[in-house]
Amino acid sequence: MWNIFEENVILEIFQILSAILLIGNIKFDLWEMDDSAILTKDSVLIAKTVSELLKVNQTDFANFLIFKKSNLAQDEIQTNF
Repeated sequence: MWNIFEENVILEIFQILSAILLIGNIKFDLWEMDDSAILTKDSVLIAKTVSELLKVNQTDFANFLIFKKSNLAQDEIQTNF
């Protein structure tokens, strides 16, 4: 059969699609100390899998999900959602 894409490109597309679908399964809880958002225990495992599929740092990915960054003048402020 005639393929438009090389096999490694197809694998990368499937990895990205898998990561997108898994991100939809991530759930958050509130941390009782200050009502900030945290990942549930199951979601930590999902975030680990997603970070491996996307080849990004696991801690950076989890922080991306939980924190937002704002620029104020020349300072960067990181706050919890």
